Amino acid sequence: MPPPSRTAPRSTRSGPLSSRPKVIAAALALSVAAGFVSYTVVDATMQEAGVQPLATPTLAPGESPWARLGETLAMTTLWDRSSVTREGFVIRVWEIQDMKAPDPEGVMSRRYRAEYDCKHRMHRIGRMESFAGPMLTGQRLFEVDEMGYWRQAPKGSVFAQALSLHCGMLPPETESAKNKAPWWAPFWPFK
Repeated sequence: MPPPSRTAPRSTRSGPLSSRPKVIAAALALSVAAGFVSYTVVDATMQEAGVQPLATPTLAPGESPWARLGETLAMTTLWDRSSVTREGFVIRVWEIQDMKAPDPEGVMSRRYRAEYDCKHRMHRIGRMESFAGPMLTGQRLFEVDEMGYWRQAPKGSVFAQALSLHCGMLPPETESAKNKAPWWAPFWPFK
């Protein structure tokens, strides 16, 4: 007598992907691998350019996220440690300029979004709100939503200090790298 035939139990799952668990598992593994590869490539590119990893500050309960960035004769600049974001080589952070005396328009303080391009060592600001009182108090005088142009940070300025703080110190540029056109200026240098 022949042995009884054993058939595999039929699945009770239904739907378009129910018959393809191996395909789903392979797609999931492929997406995880692609994410890992893209992360390591971006990380290696950033390390090659000399960009240090972004440290996320840990704030104690009740501690202010605003930290002093720099000071001049006219103002003190603070940055929000909890607002730092990175997209590629660009770091975005909220900053406050607290004036020691009102400017000609009556502004005593302003808050703006600062962007720092770590690869090209540039900065720009935008989304600015200006106030009549110190530390963003008093009447809101005006608001600007647009972002400004990318600029080199003057040596010794608060923006140069912020570039060093957020991007870290980069290795000195070679003479050929100084003359190379950045991505945003295809006809550089202008003569």
